[in-house]
Amino acid sequence: MILNGNDPPSTIWTILNVDHLQMNNLVFIDSNPSISILKLSSIQKTDISGSKFISSRENGELLIGKKPFLIYAEMILNIILDNCQALNLSRGWISLKYTSDVSISRVKIIGNAAKTRILFVERVNEFVMDECESTGNIGGVVHLIDASSAKIGNSRFLDNQISNDNGGSVFVDSEFFVVADSIFDSNSAVNGSGGAVAVSDSTMLSIDRSTFVSNVATISGGAVAMVSVFPNSNDYSHSQITYSVFRDNGINHYPNIDKSYCKGFYSCEGSGGAISLRSIITFYNVNATGNYAVWGGAVFTSNDNRKLVDAKSFIEGNHAKIAGGGVFSINGYFDGTDLKNNSAGFYGDNMASSIQFIYAIQTTYFGIDGKYLVATNNSATLNLHLGQYAKIEILKSADYYGNLVNIFREDIEPISNSSLYIPKCDYSIIDNGINISFSEAPSQPSESKFPILLKITSRSIPITVIITPCPHGYSLQEGVCAPSFPMEVLISTSVVGVLLALISGIIIGLLITFAFRKLWKIKDKLKKLKKLEKAEEDIEKRLLKSEFHKNYGINYDPKDSIIKNKKSMNFLINSDDLKIEKKIGEGAYGSIFLAKCWETTNVAIKSFHQKSEENETNGEDFEREVSLLVNLRNPYIVTFYGVCITESKRFMVVEYCERGSLEKIINDCRSGKDFLTLSQKAQILLDISSGMKYLHGLKPKLIHRLVFTVSIVLLIDNLLRDLKPANVLINATGQAKVCDFGVCYFSIEELIF
Repeated sequence: MILNGNDPPSTIWTILNVDHLQMNNLVFIDSNPSISILKLSSIQKTDISGSKFISSRENGELLIGKKPFLIYAEMILNIILDNCQALNLSRGWISLKYTSDVSISRVKIIGNAAKTRILFVERVNEFVMDECESTGNIGGVVHLIDASSAKIGNSRFLDNQISNDNGGSVFVDSEFFVVADSIFDSNSAVNGSGGAVAVSDSTMLSIDRSTFVSNVATISGGAVAMVSVFPNSNDYSHSQITYSVFRDNGINHYPNIDKSYCKGFYSCEGSGGAISLRSIITFYNVNATGNYAVWGGAVFTSNDNRKLVDAKSFIEGNHAKIAGGGVFSINGYFDGTDLKNNSAGFYGDNMASSIQFIYAIQTTYFGIDGKYLVATNNSATLNLHLGQYAKIEILKSADYYGNLVNIFREDIEPISNSSLYIPKCDYSIIDNGINISFSEAPSQPSESKFPILLKITSRSIPITVIITPCPHGYSLQEGVCAPSFPMEVLISTSVVGVLLALISGIIIGLLITFAFRKLWKIKDKLKKLKKLEKAEEDIEKRLLKSEFHKNYGINYDPKDSIIKNKKSMNFLINSDDLKIEKKIGEGAYGSIFLAKCWETTNVAIKSFHQKSEENETNGEDFEREVSLLVNLRNPYIVTFYGVCITESKRFMVVEYCERGSLEKIINDCRSGKDFLTLSQKAQILLDISSGMKYLHGLKPKLIHRLVFTVSIVLLIDNLLRDLKPANVLINATGQAKVCDFGVCYFSIEELIF
């Protein structure tokens, strides 16, 4: 029987509500894409055998119409397609929905070119495809979603292709999917994953006694890939691959290596030359050779595969452009397989993982104008003006397998876990790190200090960001610090105008201009001073109202200046940002505690009683030491972080040096509890010398704004005479730092005379 589709009805045959439908040895000719030849619904059993479905198109012409499929079938209990042929169709062959059991056997699907898959199956209980051949199809072959179980066996898929989708031949989203005794050769997924087969991340996949050769994909999994359906789920399925061969599969489009950064399983473009699976994988007697990719020449995975890979599997001669010539596992733990003669461009010729160990980080600061300023090894704190950027680089790191990573190729993303509004973060990924800067949204006040995390694939780096005011000559414009409008330009223009208009007014004009500039500067300074004093009073009031202050229960007069030195107010630390952990010492004027500042940084807190008539000297020492420390910044001077003021006490927050004072170390060495080599002793002396050299080099101009020049000279001179082992601290790395500037006792009268 020959059935021609040129008849006017929209559907030639519509068959509903029958128990058993049998259609054998029919020929269906597709000539009108605006209609569907068959529509089947509510049938107990449908048997289509020995039938041929062909197109009337000539010379590869595609028929474009409203109906994407030739046959629509739904709510069929059991459907059998046996010994059928779908040849040269320009649209999909069959769409099956809400079907219990689908059996497809001895079917040939050849030379079709459609915008959709040839077989589209949705919501079925069991799908079986056996002894079938699919060759030269454009648009993919099988699309199976929401199935309980699926199996493809004894079938061949050759030279099939899909564009902008996953699974060059087959895509399956099922609870269980088995591929057995089948061959996949020269299939491709252009701009997609899974050159031959793609499955969802909820599918339990089993591949047995099958061969995958010369399949390619653009994104991941040259032969087999797992794609995202539930990307945030931690409930991974288990995949099993046994007695199978993967040869010469790969990624057919290498991304720009200079811009290729791996962020996670679904964002590593070019991963898994043969296999890219997120699930736990069991390998048994698997042979993978000659496969190629950017990450994981043969296999790319993200889960724990330890002890799940047998010793009989063989992975050799694969290549990765970046890492993991044989296998790349994001979390490591892939072992037990014979991997040899694989190669990688950057690290891990046989096996590699994402970065697991970070040994050294460097922060490089650049000015607002983009010029280099300074590089530091301090990665815990980032001090920036709005619009200024810094470069954070990971200088030394290694993966799970101990491979040293010379060129860092993983994505870094700044993440804020603060509930407060913070400035907008702008960043760009670079070799071995990230460029980062901040800007403020219009009319939206931002926090000046806040924590962020630099999220890497498997690790995070905590950083405290401190936004500092714009430097001299700059002002906040559109959320960033930018050069202020130069008054000199306006003045020069005015002078030139006066000269051209009236030469006789030159002298008067210059005098007026000079006076105007002086008055303008005086007014500007008075305005800034008034604004600064008001800000300081507000900070004092907030500190006095905090819970930390109330616990002391002592009245405190806000009119009493917290710190005489106004610049020190920039270093006020909120008591809520300090978490005292334990007492570590006792000083002349109070106790010394170990604390956590801003939840990230270990600090030492030195306590002082509040200034009063009884302990006026104590209060003056505190203010004097803060006034001095606030201007000292040197690697060999104990770093001053700030002060915290309560009603009854004052706290000075400084750098915590884990090994304590040099005096303690000397005593421990004498008692045999500690030991210093000659080179360590020499290094300590060099560190102390560097610190003292810095103090000797201070000039009065640097700190003239804080106290009298003569006062500072005498203070530093007295400090140099008081150098002793008790005033030298040693940090965890053995670096010596000069400390304790509270020993300087000078009154104003003494300094004058």
